[in-house]
Amino acid sequence: MLPADYHIHTCRDHGAAPPADYVAQAVRLGITHIGLVGHGRTEFPCEYAMSEQAETLFLSEMQALKARFPGQLFCGIEADYYTLPIHQPYDYRIGSVHYVRWNGQFVSVDSDPEQLAQQVQALWGGDFSRLYRLYFELVAQLPAKTNADIIGHLDLITKFHETHHLFSVDAPLYRRLARDAVQALLDKNPIFEINTGAISRGYRTTPYPADWLLREIAGRKGRIIFSSDAHTPAHMLYGFSDAAALARACGFQTAWILTDQGFSEVPL
Repeated sequence: MLPADYHIHTCRDHGAAPPADYVAQAVRLGITHIGLVGHGRTEFPCEYAMSEQAETLFLSEMQALKARFPGQLFCGIEADYYTLPIHQPYDYRIGSVHYVRWNGQFVSVDSDPEQLAQQVQALWGGDFSRLYRLYFELVAQLPAKTNADIIGHLDLITKFHETHHLFSVDAPLYRRLARDAVQALLDKNPIFEINTGAISRGYRTTPYPADWLLREIAGRKGRIIFSSDAHTPAHMLYGFSDAAALARACGFQTAWILTDQGFSEVPL
């Protein structure tokens, strides 16, 4: 598998270092293809989204760096379901859902488990099925809403499952809704990322999505790409060997990378 990583955040949104530091680390690691992304601005105040000024700086920095690494460095944007329309030129888009909206209130699915539990109690009497029904409805619409090339952390809503067990991921309704979303996405043929970011940050011991969802995607001839979702240069390529082994165990024989010729299939 070629060393490639396309979901990396810099200090222009909520990462820890400027783009040049990640590129320098990529050179040290022998990463052949790298994509740095910024979070798009949202319909509501969001602390980790790029400001207009930060986006302008990010694009300028990336243009200069890309000239030094032609065909190897790419500039992407992570477009949440509630991201504002994107007019700037990006090489690719990662579509993701971090929030659901109910009666005008935005609920973050991945910020704080105690706060999330309190909001679900206040809005739906503690019924988490109301939350994950809304979540997967939005996930299923990501290609149409964001024009996503890649689906980011498909089951991000399970970020706190290992540490807080907020709801059952074995519940028949949860699994049906997740499978329905996968089927809707497969009809649009995006690439699903295997995302190790929650492992590097200590929330999970396995990547997104869960193994049973990966088997579902593999069984329906879906495509995958590996992403660290790194917020620091040290976390680039984090856990990729284990993620590749998991992918093979779930039935995948190939993955996809982005090159100057577009997305290309490579053996695992």
